[in-house]
Amino acid sequence: MTELENTNEWKQSSNPAIRTNNLSGGGVEGYESINTPNSGYNWAGLENNEVYGRSVMDGSVDTEWWWYAVGSTYQYGTGIPGPVGGTHQGIVTS
Repeated sequence: MTELENTNEWKQSSNPAIRTNNLSGGGVEGYESINTPNSGYNWAGLENNEVYGRSVMDGSVDTEWWWYAVGSTYQYGTGIPGPVGGTHQGIVTS
């Protein structure tokens, strides 16, 4: 699988920079998959993760998980949580 084939493409109407993760539902609104080969770990778009503070955003919608992390502030294993339960190298901020 090439890097492009391993990339999620989707639409969503909510802005993950301002919409806060809410375990009772509603981390992402208007999600529509276009091409999402990585859909495990509750992938359903990007949501704000300020409630848990491990990243700025994540793609594990309506859970405490933070797979598909964006702006990680916490290290997971040897990197940051990416798609399909793997860790990926990236910059971790504190």
